Amino acid sequence: MSKDSITIFLARLREKSFGRCSDTYRWLREHHEPLSEAIKKYQPAWRVVAQALTDEGIVGARGQKLSAKPLRRMWLRVCRDIEDDKRFAATGISARKRYPSQTSPNPQPNAAVRPALPSPIPGRTLSIIEVRSVQSQTPNEPE
Repeated sequence: MSKDSITIFLARLREKSFGRCSDTYRWLREHHEPLSEAIKKYQPAWRVVAQALTDEGIVGARGQKLSAKPLRRMWLRVCRDIEDDKRFAATGISARKRYPSQTSPNPQPNAAVRPALPSPIPGRTLSIIEVRSVQSQTPNEPE
């Protein structure tokens, strides 16, 4: 591949990232930061946001105009996914659900980690106690 074709290929990948998500989801995710600030600052009705996005050419999955309730749910999902991505980048732990198709067919239980024994305190070691057997003598036993 030439350098130009690689650039075009990477641009297409970037354009179609989150392939299983709708164009609206991708657009919201791409413009998350300025949208988040505007939504916090102005607190517009979702009906108004949906109409404004539809006027700008952003449409639903089947080409229909956006409606308020699904747009709001999608926005919340975008926000949750971005927060999860930030958390994963920081800790390496994801909060996303793992569905049965994503788990191993032969799951292995996590090995329990035993806590380390505390180090002995100098001068306070236990000494071995001598145990003597005691013969039981019952009181009414003939000798």
